[in-house]
Amino acid sequence: MKQWRKLVAVVGIAFITGGCGNKTTAQDTVQEEIIHYLEQTNEIAHIKNEAIATYNDICANAEEMDKEELIQCLQDDVLSKLEQYETELENVVVNSMELEGLKSELKQVIIEQKQDVEDTIKALEEYNTSAIDDINLSIEENKKAYEEYMKQLKQYAKEYSIQVVEE
Repeated sequence: MKQWRKLVAVVGIAFITGGCGNKTTAQDTVQEEIIHYLEQTNEIAHIKNEAIATYNDICANAEEMDKEELIQCLQDDVLSKLEQYETELENVVVNSMELEGLKSELKQVIIEQKQDVEDTIKALEEYNTSAIDDINLSIEENKKAYEEYMKQLKQYAKEYSIQVVEE
């Protein structure tokens, strides 16, 4: 009977001291996942930013360009970058449902941006100036969706003591 007590005491001590090691907590794991997600999305953000800047430049200088040149720029310089960004976003690895949801929201924003560019190209090809108002409305809604995505991302990160700074 004494040997049994000694064995329980030794196992108990081993269990207690084993628990005192350098453990990663669930909070640390989530923080690491959020940081990794932010790093991955920041690495590819320049692609999306270039596409948006180019779209804005093209629209600002549209009167100076002919229709074919506008269409070519939209296809080659904007739509192709948004497609590249979407592909890169697919490669972003997430390990939590929260981050998967945020990634899906960001992907939906990109899909909508691509659709806006495609609609702009179609309107140019068809000389459909009345479609521009609908496209501009869609662009504004998409901006709001992106702002909501950023708000949710910042809120989620803040829960784990991470500050998200936009460029």
